[in-house]
Amino acid sequence: MPGTSSPPRGALTNCWSARVRNKSVFRWRQYAGIVKHLENMAMHRFLAASLVVVSVVFFSGCSTLADAQAAKGSGKAKIYDRAYDDVWLAVVETVKSSGLSLESENKENGTLLAHGSISAFSWGENVAVFVEGVDGQARTRVEVMNKRVLATNITAKDWASRLFVALDERLE
Repeated sequence: MPGTSSPPRGALTNCWSARVRNKSVFRWRQYAGIVKHLENMAMHRFLAASLVVVSVVFFSGCSTLADAQAAKGSGKAKIYDRAYDDVWLAVVETVKSSGLSLESENKENGTLLAHGSISAFSWGENVAVFVEGVDGQARTRVEVMNKRVLATNITAKDWASRLFVALDERLE
């Protein structure tokens, strides 16, 4: 019809594609919001799980010098064919020169307590050394009990082996 103007064909197409485009943008924003929400939930779960793991590592299995002393009978032991006094002096000298901090020594009880300090690779160690005469003879039993301060500390030093090697050198 002459005189009436209908919109050009391209205008309808542009209007339709603008509606589709707007719906797509709206849906994309909805999906993006859902994805962001899921990412936030995943981050919160990760942080919660990390907190649980860190708590378990730091608060489980801590030991003290009293724990090392109470574990008498479960450490590495060796018998020397020497008198008690000779072995006791050698043990005290060995512990002092080993790098351990000597906390207490009781010759009458035959108990020596020491600890290893915290380092870049270890939370420290608690060491108890027990010295006792064997059957009234000139033989002496030495036991070294080594406890890690933190049970999960896999890089802790094995003080029992180190002390026995040094003690063997002093006594033999």
